[in-house]
Amino acid sequence: MRDRLLTAARLDADPGMHVHRLTLCPLWVFWRDDGRRYLAGDVEPTVAAVLPLLDGGYG
Repeated sequence: MRDRLLTAARLDADPGMHVHRLTLCPLWVFWRDDGRRYLAGDVEPTVAAVLPLLDGGYG
């Protein structure tokens, strides 16, 4: 885990509580909003996308 740890920070919390925020690796979030609502049983739409990523290890 140490080779992937980017940052570590202790957060203030109630007495007896220990809270630390660890950043292990970049997180990418992607979604497409087509403006429609889908219910259970509806066919989920699909789309192909090409995302440019920085050079480096991703696994």
